[in-house]
Amino acid sequence: MKWKWRIVFAVVLAVIVAANHVEHHLRAEWIRRQAQERDVPVVRAVDNALGHGSIRIDEQAHRSGYLYFDTLESWAFSKSNPGGCPQSVRQVDGKKVKITGFMYPLQEAANLKVFCLLRTTQTCCYGPRPQYNQYVFVEMREPAKFERLAPVVVEGKFVIDPRPADGYIYRMEGQSIRLAVPNDQPASAGEFARQNKLPIFDFAPLVAAKVAADKSAAIAKLSADLDGKQMVVSGFIVGRIKDAPPKIMIGKFAWDGKAKGTPPGLYNTVLVTPAVPSDVPPVWWQEAVFKGTIHVTKDRAERAKNGVVGLADAVLAVAPAADQDLLVDAGPLLPLSYEFVVAFVCAGLFLEGLFKKKTRPTS
Repeated sequence: MKWKWRIVFAVVLAVIVAANHVEHHLRAEWIRRQAQERDVPVVRAVDNALGHGSIRIDEQAHRSGYLYFDTLESWAFSKSNPGGCPQSVRQVDGKKVKITGFMYPLQEAANLKVFCLLRTTQTCCYGPRPQYNQYVFVEMREPAKFERLAPVVVEGKFVIDPRPADGYIYRMEGQSIRLAVPNDQPASAGEFARQNKLPIFDFAPLVAAKVAADKSAAIAKLSADLDGKQMVVSGFIVGRIKDAPPKIMIGKFAWDGKAKGTPPGLYNTVLVTPAVPSDVPPVWWQEAVFKGTIHVTKDRAERAKNGVVGLADAVLAVAPAADQDLLVDAGPLLPLSYEFVVAFVCAGLFLEGLFKKKTRPTS
Protein backbone atom coordinates (compact mmCIF):
# COMPACT_ATOMS: atom_id res chain seq x y z
CA MET A 1 0.00 0.00 0.00
CA LYS A 2 1.41 3.36 -0.99
CA TRP A 3 2.23 5.96 1.64
CA LYS A 4 -0.57 8.34 0.69
CA TRP A 5 -3.16 5.57 0.78
CA ARG A 6 -1.99 4.60 4.25
CA ILE A 7 -2.65 8.16 5.37
CA VAL A 8 -6.09 8.16 3.73
CA PHE A 9 -6.98 4.85 5.38
CA ALA A 10 -5.77 6.05 8.79
CA VAL A 11 -7.73 9.31 8.43
CA VAL A 12 -10.91 7.37 7.53
CA LEU A 13 -10.56 5.19 10.63
CA ALA A 14 -9.92 8.27 12.79
CA VAL A 15 -13.06 9.90 11.38
CA ILE A 16 -15.08 6.78 12.25
CA VAL A 17 -13.84 6.92 15.85
CA ALA A 18 -14.55 10.65 16.09
CA ALA A 19 -18.03 10.16 14.62
CA ASN A 20 -18.66 7.42 17.16
CA HIS A 21 -17.96 9.85 20.03
CA VAL A 22 -19.91 12.71 18.46
CA GLU A 23 -22.94 10.45 17.95
CA HIS A 24 -22.79 9.25 21.55
CA HIS A 25 -22.45 12.81 22.85
CA LEU A 26 -25.47 13.99 20.83
CA ARG A 27 -27.52 10.96 21.89
CA ALA A 28 -26.57 11.44 25.56
CA GLU A 29 -27.59 15.10 25.39
CA TRP A 30 -30.93 14.12 23.84
CA ILE A 31 -31.50 11.58 26.64
CA ARG A 32 -30.70 14.23 29.26
CA ARG A 33 -33.18 16.68 27.71
CA GLN A 34 -35.87 14.00 27.51
CA ALA A 35 -35.23 13.01 31.13
CA GLN A 36 -35.56 16.59 32.30
CA GLU A 37 -38.84 17.03 30.42
CA ARG A 38 -40.34 13.77 31.67
CA ASP A 39 -38.93 13.98 35.21
CA VAL A 40 -37.44 10.49 34.73
CA PRO A 41 -33.81 9.84 35.77
CA VAL A 42 -31.04 8.56 33.56
CA VAL A 43 -29.60 5.43 35.16
CA ARG A 44 -26.15 4.07 34.33
CA ALA A 45 -24.37 0.81 35.02
CA VAL A 46 -20.83 1.66 36.14
CA ASP A 47 -17.71 -0.15 37.36
CA ASN A 48 -15.40 1.21 40.03
CA ALA A 49 -11.61 0.89 40.08
CA LEU A 50 -11.85 -2.59 41.60
CA GLY A 51 -14.22 -3.78 38.87
CA HIS A 52 -17.31 -3.96 41.08
CA GLY A 53 -20.49 -3.15 39.19
CA SER A 54 -23.11 -0.75 40.48
CA ILE A 55 -26.10 1.30 39.39
CA ARG A 56 -25.89 5.06 39.59
CA ILE A 57 -28.21 8.00 38.95
CA ASP A 58 -26.91 10.60 36.48
CA GLU A 59 -27.79 13.67 38.53
CA GLN A 60 -26.69 16.04 35.79
CA ALA A 61 -29.65 14.81 33.72
CA HIS A 62 -32.15 15.46 36.51
CA ARG A 63 -34.67 18.25 36.62
CA SER A 64 -34.30 21.16 38.98
CA GLY A 65 -36.20 20.88 42.24
CA TYR A 66 -34.25 17.86 43.47
CA LEU A 67 -31.64 17.65 46.21
CA TYR A 68 -28.57 15.97 44.73
CA PHE A 69 -26.09 13.65 46.41
CA ASP A 70 -23.42 15.80 44.77
CA THR A 71 -24.60 18.58 47.07
CA LEU A 72 -24.77 16.35 50.15
CA GLU A 73 -21.24 15.07 49.55
CA SER A 74 -19.86 18.61 49.65
CA TRP A 75 -19.77 18.23 53.46
CA ALA A 76 -16.62 16.16 54.06
CA PHE A 77 -17.79 15.03 57.49
CA SER A 78 -15.79 12.72 59.74
CA LYS A 79 -16.09 11.89 63.45
CA SER A 80 -12.63 13.24 64.18
CA ASN A 81 -13.09 16.39 62.09
CA PRO A 82 -16.78 17.23 61.53
CA GLY A 83 -16.08 20.62 59.99
CA GLY A 84 -18.77 23.10 59.08
CA CYS A 85 -21.74 22.18 56.94
CA PRO A 86 -21.55 24.07 53.59
CA GLN A 87 -24.11 26.75 52.74
CA SER A 88 -25.30 24.71 49.73
CA VAL A 89 -26.59 22.07 52.17
CA ARG A 90 -27.67 24.40 54.98
CA GLN A 91 -29.97 26.32 52.65
CA VAL A 92 -32.28 23.28 52.26
CA ASP A 93 -32.28 22.36 55.97
CA GLY A 94 -35.86 21.96 57.19
CA LYS A 95 -37.30 22.29 53.68
CA LYS A 96 -39.38 19.90 51.61
CA VAL A 97 -37.20 18.25 48.95
CA LYS A 98 -37.14 15.32 46.52
CA ILE A 99 -34.17 12.91 46.38
CA THR A 100 -33.65 10.08 43.90
CA GLY A 101 -31.70 7.07 45.13
CA PHE A 102 -31.73 3.42 46.16
CA MET A 103 -33.25 1.89 49.28
CA TYR A 104 -30.96 0.21 51.81
CA PRO A 105 -32.98 -1.86 54.30
CA LEU A 106 -32.24 -1.66 58.01
CA GLN A 107 -34.41 -4.71 58.66
CA GLU A 108 -35.69 -7.71 56.73
CA ALA A 109 -39.22 -6.90 55.59
CA ALA A 110 -41.25 -6.48 52.41
CA ASN A 111 -42.40 -3.03 53.59
CA LEU A 112 -40.08 -0.57 55.31
CA LYS A 113 -40.83 2.44 57.47
CA VAL A 114 -37.15 3.16 58.14
CA PHE A 115 -34.32 2.80 55.62
CA CYS A 116 -31.30 4.58 54.19
CA LEU A 117 -31.46 6.25 50.78
CA LEU A 118 -28.21 5.79 48.85
CA ARG A 119 -26.72 7.33 45.75
CA THR A 120 -25.63 4.03 44.18
CA THR A 121 -26.21 0.31 44.61
CA GLN A 122 -22.47 -0.17 45.10
CA THR A 123 -23.00 0.70 48.75
CA CYS A 124 -26.04 -1.57 49.05
CA CYS A 125 -26.12 -5.11 50.48
CA TYR A 126 -22.63 -6.46 49.74
CA GLY A 127 -20.81 -3.26 48.82
CA PRO A 128 -18.47 -1.21 51.01
CA ARG A 129 -19.92 0.84 53.86
CA PRO A 130 -20.95 4.28 52.59
CA GLN A 131 -19.56 7.49 54.03
CA TYR A 132 -21.84 9.65 56.17
CA ASN A 133 -22.38 12.13 53.33
CA GLN A 134 -23.40 9.42 50.83
CA TYR A 135 -26.80 8.55 52.29
CA VAL A 136 -29.86 9.94 54.03
CA PHE A 137 -31.61 8.22 56.94
CA VAL A 138 -35.33 8.13 56.03
CA GLU A 139 -38.32 7.71 58.35
CA MET A 140 -41.58 7.31 56.38
CA ARG A 141 -45.01 8.20 57.68
CA GLU A 142 -46.30 4.85 56.40
CA PRO A 143 -44.36 1.67 55.49
CA ALA A 144 -43.23 1.61 51.85
CA LYS A 145 -42.57 -1.37 49.58
CA PHE A 146 -38.89 -2.29 49.54
CA GLU A 147 -37.31 -1.93 46.09
CA ARG A 148 -33.97 -3.72 46.08
CA LEU A 149 -32.49 -2.31 42.87
CA ALA A 150 -35.05 0.01 41.28
CA PRO A 151 -34.38 3.73 41.85
CA VAL A 152 -37.01 5.56 43.88
CA VAL A 153 -37.93 9.20 44.53
CA VAL A 154 -38.50 10.09 48.18
CA GLU A 155 -40.19 13.39 49.03
CA GLY A 156 -40.25 14.90 52.48
CA LYS A 157 -38.65 17.27 54.97
CA PHE A 158 -34.84 17.22 54.86
CA VAL A 159 -33.01 17.78 58.16
CA ILE A 160 -29.33 18.26 58.91
CA ASP A 161 -28.98 16.25 62.10
CA PRO A 162 -25.40 14.99 62.63
CA ARG A 163 -25.58 11.95 64.88
CA PRO A 164 -22.61 9.78 63.90
CA ALA A 165 -23.15 7.63 67.01
CA ASP A 166 -26.53 6.69 65.53
CA GLY A 167 -25.02 6.26 62.06
CA TYR A 168 -26.11 9.35 60.14
CA ILE A 169 -25.71 13.09 59.63
CA TYR A 170 -28.66 13.65 57.29
CA ARG A 171 -32.22 12.47 57.78
CA MET A 172 -35.56 12.90 56.06
CA GLU A 173 -39.10 12.84 57.36
CA GLY A 174 -40.51 10.97 54.36
CA GLN A 175 -43.98 11.90 53.17
CA SER A 176 -44.18 9.97 49.90
CA ILE A 177 -42.18 7.51 47.83
CA ARG A 178 -42.52 6.34 44.24
CA LEU A 179 -40.60 4.47 41.58
CA ALA A 180 -38.34 6.86 39.70
CA VAL A 181 -39.18 5.06 36.43
CA PRO A 182 -42.94 4.42 36.37
CA ASN A 183 -44.52 1.32 34.78
CA ASP A 184 -41.08 -0.26 34.63
CA GLN A 185 -41.41 -4.04 34.47
CA PRO A 186 -41.09 -6.98 32.07
CA ALA A 187 -44.17 -8.12 30.19
CA SER A 188 -46.07 -11.23 31.21
CA ALA A 189 -44.40 -14.29 29.67
CA GLY A 190 -47.73 -15.98 28.96
CA GLU A 191 -49.26 -12.91 27.32
CA PHE A 192 -46.09 -12.23 25.34
CA ALA A 193 -46.02 -15.84 24.10
CA ARG A 194 -49.69 -15.68 23.08
CA GLN A 195 -49.23 -12.41 21.22
CA ASN A 196 -46.28 -13.83 19.27
CA LYS A 197 -47.80 -17.33 18.90
CA LEU A 198 -44.67 -18.92 20.32
CA PRO A 199 -44.08 -21.67 22.90
CA ILE A 200 -42.40 -20.91 26.23
CA PHE A 201 -39.05 -22.60 26.83
CA ASP A 202 -39.21 -25.35 29.46
CA PHE A 203 -36.11 -25.60 31.66
CA ALA A 204 -36.99 -29.12 32.84
CA PRO A 205 -35.29 -31.11 30.00
CA LEU A 206 -32.17 -28.93 30.35
CA VAL A 207 -32.02 -29.50 34.13
CA ALA A 208 -32.59 -33.25 33.59
CA ALA A 209 -29.71 -33.44 31.08
CA LYS A 210 -27.23 -32.68 33.88
CA VAL A 211 -28.00 -35.94 35.70
CA ALA A 212 -28.87 -38.06 32.65
CA ALA A 213 -27.10 -41.43 32.41
CA ASP A 214 -26.12 -40.55 28.84
CA LYS A 215 -25.58 -36.80 28.89
CA SER A 216 -24.57 -36.66 25.21
CA ALA A 217 -27.78 -38.37 24.17
CA ALA A 218 -29.84 -36.01 26.32
CA ILE A 219 -28.24 -32.94 24.74
CA ALA A 220 -28.62 -34.47 21.28
CA LYS A 221 -32.36 -34.82 21.97
CA LEU A 222 -32.49 -31.20 23.15
CA SER A 223 -30.85 -30.18 19.89
CA ALA A 224 -33.25 -32.24 17.79
CA ASP A 225 -36.28 -30.85 19.64
CA LEU A 226 -35.29 -27.19 19.98
CA ASP A 227 -32.40 -26.10 17.76
CA GLY A 228 -33.41 -23.30 15.40
CA LYS A 229 -36.91 -22.85 16.84
CA GLN A 230 -38.45 -19.51 17.78
CA MET A 231 -39.36 -19.51 21.47
CA VAL A 232 -40.02 -17.31 24.49
CA VAL A 233 -37.55 -17.58 27.39
CA SER A 234 -38.60 -16.30 30.80
CA GLY A 235 -36.71 -16.40 34.08
CA PHE A 236 -34.41 -14.67 36.55
CA ILE A 237 -31.48 -12.47 35.51
CA VAL A 238 -28.57 -14.29 37.16
CA GLY A 239 -25.66 -12.74 35.27
CA ARG A 240 -24.58 -10.20 32.67
CA ILE A 241 -21.61 -10.72 30.35
CA LYS A 242 -20.13 -7.49 28.97
CA ASP A 243 -19.01 -8.89 25.66
CA ALA A 244 -19.64 -7.31 22.29
CA PRO A 245 -22.51 -7.94 21.91
CA PRO A 246 -23.46 -8.24 25.61
CA LYS A 247 -25.17 -11.38 26.89
CA ILE A 248 -27.75 -11.96 29.62
CA MET A 249 -27.92 -15.14 31.70
CA ILE A 250 -31.56 -16.12 32.29
CA GLY A 251 -31.93 -18.77 34.99
CA LYS A 252 -34.66 -21.07 36.16
CA PHE A 253 -33.83 -20.16 39.77
CA ALA A 254 -33.18 -16.83 41.47
CA TRP A 255 -29.61 -15.97 42.57
CA ASP A 256 -28.40 -12.82 44.31
CA GLY A 257 -24.83 -13.22 43.10
CA LYS A 258 -23.47 -14.05 46.57
CA ALA A 259 -25.29 -16.56 48.72
CA LYS A 260 -29.06 -16.50 48.37
CA GLY A 261 -30.79 -18.72 45.83
CA THR A 262 -29.40 -21.31 43.44
CA PRO A 263 -26.08 -20.58 41.68
CA PRO A 264 -26.39 -20.46 37.88
CA GLY A 265 -24.82 -23.20 35.78
CA LEU A 266 -24.82 -24.66 32.29
CA TYR A 267 -27.90 -26.77 32.99
CA ASN A 268 -30.23 -24.24 34.62
CA THR A 269 -29.61 -21.10 32.52
CA VAL A 270 -30.10 -19.88 28.96
CA LEU A 271 -27.48 -17.52 27.53
CA VAL A 272 -29.41 -14.72 25.80
CA THR A 273 -27.87 -12.49 23.11
CA PRO A 274 -30.05 -9.38 22.62
CA ALA A 275 -30.69 -8.33 19.03
CA VAL A 276 -29.83 -4.65 19.70
CA PRO A 277 -28.52 -2.67 22.73
CA SER A 278 -32.01 -1.40 23.52
CA ASP A 279 -33.07 -5.02 24.16
CA VAL A 280 -30.69 -5.28 27.13
CA PRO A 281 -32.92 -5.18 30.24
CA PRO A 282 -32.49 -2.27 32.68
CA VAL A 283 -29.71 -2.80 35.18
CA TRP A 284 -32.10 -3.04 38.14
CA TRP A 285 -34.42 -5.72 36.67
CA GLN A 286 -34.28 -9.10 38.42
CA GLU A 287 -36.40 -10.99 35.87
CA ALA A 288 -36.82 -10.75 32.10
CA VAL A 289 -38.75 -12.22 29.18
CA PHE A 290 -37.28 -12.59 25.68
CA LYS A 291 -38.23 -14.07 22.33
CA GLY A 292 -35.61 -15.33 19.89
CA THR A 293 -34.05 -18.35 18.20
CA ILE A 294 -32.93 -21.30 20.32
CA HIS A 295 -29.45 -22.68 19.74
CA VAL A 296 -28.15 -25.84 21.42
CA THR A 297 -24.35 -26.12 21.69
CA LYS A 298 -23.33 -29.61 20.61
CA ASP A 299 -19.57 -29.08 20.97
CA ARG A 300 -18.60 -29.69 24.61
CA ALA A 301 -15.58 -27.37 24.32
CA GLU A 302 -17.87 -24.47 23.32
CA ARG A 303 -20.36 -24.86 26.16
CA ALA A 304 -18.35 -22.92 28.73
CA LYS A 305 -18.52 -19.88 26.42
CA ASN A 306 -21.91 -20.29 24.74
CA GLY A 307 -23.84 -22.31 27.33
CA VAL A 308 -25.72 -25.49 26.58
CA VAL A 309 -28.78 -23.55 25.40
CA GLY A 310 -28.64 -20.06 23.94
CA LEU A 311 -31.18 -17.60 22.59
CA ALA A 312 -29.98 -15.59 19.59
CA ASP A 313 -31.38 -12.32 18.16
CA ALA A 314 -33.38 -11.92 21.36
CA VAL A 315 -36.05 -9.23 21.72
CA LEU A 316 -36.91 -7.98 25.21
CA ALA A 317 -40.55 -8.06 26.32
CA VAL A 318 -41.50 -4.84 28.09
CA ALA A 319 -44.81 -4.11 29.77
CA PRO A 320 -46.97 -1.53 27.95
CA ALA A 321 -45.83 2.10 28.31
CA ALA A 322 -42.55 1.20 30.05
CA ASP A 323 -40.55 1.72 26.88
CA GLN A 324 -41.78 5.32 26.81
CA ASP A 325 -40.34 6.04 30.25
CA LEU A 326 -37.06 4.16 30.27
CA LEU A 327 -34.02 6.31 29.50
CA VAL A 328 -30.77 4.35 29.70
CA ASP A 329 -27.55 5.45 28.06
CA ALA A 330 -26.11 2.29 26.50
CA GLY A 331 -22.82 4.01 25.66
CA PRO A 332 -21.08 4.52 22.28
CA LEU A 333 -22.20 2.33 19.37
CA LEU A 334 -18.58 1.29 18.85
CA PRO A 335 -17.22 -0.19 22.12
CA LEU A 336 -13.96 1.14 23.56
CA SER A 337 -12.22 -2.18 22.89
CA TYR A 338 -12.95 -1.77 19.17
CA GLU A 339 -11.50 1.72 19.24
CA PHE A 340 -8.26 0.34 20.65
CA VAL A 341 -8.11 -2.07 17.71
CA VAL A 342 -8.71 0.78 15.26
CA ALA A 343 -6.02 2.90 16.94
CA PHE A 344 -3.58 -0.02 16.84
CA VAL A 345 -4.21 -0.59 13.11
CA CYS A 346 -3.80 3.12 12.35
CA ALA A 347 -0.55 3.32 14.30
CA GLY A 348 0.75 0.16 12.65
CA LEU A 349 0.01 1.41 9.15
CA PHE A 350 1.55 4.79 9.88
CA LEU A 351 4.72 3.40 11.40
CA GLU A 352 5.13 0.76 8.71
CA GLY A 353 4.71 3.35 5.97
CA LEU A 354 7.11 5.72 7.69
CA PHE A 355 9.71 2.97 8.05
CA LYS A 356 9.42 1.97 4.40
CA LYS A 357 9.63 5.58 3.28
CA LYS A 358 12.83 6.15 5.27
CA THR A 359 14.47 2.91 4.09
CA ARG A 360 13.47 3.33 0.42
CA PRO A 361 16.63 3.63 -1.69
CA THR A 362 17.11 6.96 -3.42
CA SER A 363 17.92 7.09 -7.10
